[in-house]
Amino acid sequence: LEKLFFSGPNATPAMRLLYDSGLAGTSALAAKLTREYLEYCRGDWLEQTVTRLLRHELELKAERALLGATDAVAKDTLAAEEVNHTLEDGAKVISGRLQTLVGILGAEMERDVAKIDGQKLDVCAVEDVLCDLAARVEFHVHPVLHRVERDFVAEISAMLRAPVCAVAPSSSSNVFRNIEEALTALPAEPPAHTRFWSWYWSWYNQKGGLQPQGLAARSLFGTSNSLFLTNLEQNKAVIAKPLVQLNHYPVFVDAVLGVVHAECKRASDKMAAAATKVIGGLVADGSMYVRVR
Repeated sequence: LEKLFFSGPNATPAMRLLYDSGLAGTSALAAKLTREYLEYCRGDWLEQTVTRLLRHELELKAERALLGATDAVAKDTLAAEEVNHTLEDGAKVISGRLQTLVGILGAEMERDVAKIDGQKLDVCAVEDVLCDLAARVEFHVHPVLHRVERDFVAEISAMLRAPVCAVAPSSSSNVFRNIEEALTALPAEPPAHTRFWSWYWSWYNQKGGLQPQGLAARSLFGTSNSLFLTNLEQNKAVIAKPLVQLNHYPVFVDAVLGVVHAECKRASDKMAAAATKVIGGLVADGSMYVRVR
């Protein structure tokens, strides 16, 4: 039918010429579609597809890079640097918290001292009053020293075990699936420093007390959210940045924490001994802390 239509007795010379030249008919249409498809594939489609493939390849390489270095020498060097930086950061954080605790402790002690300051006491009651004051001061001091030791080790542990991320993980990501038992969510605190993000929550423990807990993620490039304009720039930077994921080496982290805990215990014992000496001076004969009129 097609041949009859284009070359039959009723066909016009123009149509017959187009058909004979291969410019009309189903074969011409198929050839035209093939050429158009080829041009599209060689043009926009090819460029867009290759671009998407290259971007995906870059994302995969960045994900692989976030797993950390594989060379043994590089891993050891990066691990040592990371531990040193983390201990420095932890010292800054705990120093600030210690100042806060000391301020609170000082206010509590001032209230206790104010209760007997200026009181008229019987001579026989002075020693009992001072012993009671020493007991109250000791009650305030020793829990603070224990908390400093406990919190510092916990802070360093969270930092060393923190996954290294290019951007802050969402609180609903897989990293935080182990907090499903949390009953009361606390608002996120500001980053303690520019290398870590922190999240805090709490739940009621078996004894019915509110148990605080937290997680951290180490920022590969700093905690600024406007560091990269595009994911492409971020992935390129991740690939170029050497790193080690200490949380992949729990035995190494436990060994470091063992040393940290021992040092914290030694420092806490020294501070406790100094505090005990000062507290003992409150009730000593000729105490320099008490003036009796």
